[in-house]
Amino acid sequence: MNAKHEAAQQRQPEPNDELAKQLLTNINLGSITDGSVIVSLNQTGGQVAHKITNVGYQPKQIPQEAIPEFLELMKSVGSFKVHITSNVLDHRTQFLANQLTDLLQQAGWDASGDSASMYQGLPKGLVFLVPSSVRDSIPLQLDILTKFLKAVGFTNYLMVNDQSSITTIVVNAV
Repeated sequence: MNAKHEAAQQRQPEPNDELAKQLLTNINLGSITDGSVIVSLNQTGGQVAHKITNVGYQPKQIPQEAIPEFLELMKSVGSFKVHITSNVLDHRTQFLANQLTDLLQQAGWDASGDSASMYQGLPKGLVFLVPSSVRDSIPLQLDILTKFLKAVGFTNYLMVNDQSSITTIVVNAV
């Protein structure tokens, strides 16, 4: 601040020791929410005038408000065996792969995950690699799942994988 601005400011009395102690306690507990001090993990700041919105990368996911409908729908179609994997070259795909695995398991599906893989030449989106045994007759469970995922904004592809006996869902650069 320049000297003219500082001179125009009224000097406030210093807080007494009890008030200063309360302020420091609140700061250490992280209990100030609408004040002018912010303390959070790895971040501190002061004199905040507006709420801060993180505009950085947000992982693509099934929206929270759609999860109850997703679980109800997937439970209603019966169990199905799938393996879900993320693209090893794109760490951002891991969040959706893990979420999908967890939700399908909650719905009673035989879903495995926690892996990353590298399939060459797959399109961007959710790629359903189905065994050749279901080439001509896609199971109802997969049909319902792909339609739901499309409705919440995901692009889906169905491809035949002659080398697998179970359906693999590849989360590829969503």
